[in-house]
Amino acid sequence: GDSLVFCDIEEGAVKTAVQNLVDNGIQADRCIPVCGDVIQDEAVRRIVEENGRYDVILANIVADVLKAMCGFFCSWLKEDGKAVLSGIINERANEVAGFYEANGFNVTRREQRDGWTMLVVEIKK
Repeated sequence: GDSLVFCDIEEGAVKTAVQNLVDNGIQADRCIPVCGDVIQDEAVRRIVEENGRYDVILANIVADVLKAMCGFFCSWLKEDGKAVLSGIINERANEVAGFYEANGFNVTRREQRDGWTMLVVEIKK
């Protein structure tokens, strides 16, 4: 099957993610855990990029980082892929949605719960 690449700057978060995936029936050999900062560290970015383009990107992180990663997501997603952006406080949801719309994406879904927003975005055709 396809590989599952995941990245966090906290080593503990990476380990927990591996455990959660394995606990949920994903084979460990499909997991490619990466610890580091994709924005600052080119070597970390290279690991993410060498696995080709992605069908789905999940990003649960604050608004400023989601905005900073927009260009990467655009180059990492397959043409018909989706990025699921969460960790956005409701007060900044319009700002993040507008930023993605202005930078090559359509917002195709938006959910709000308990003060937080999730956006699903797809590359504009």
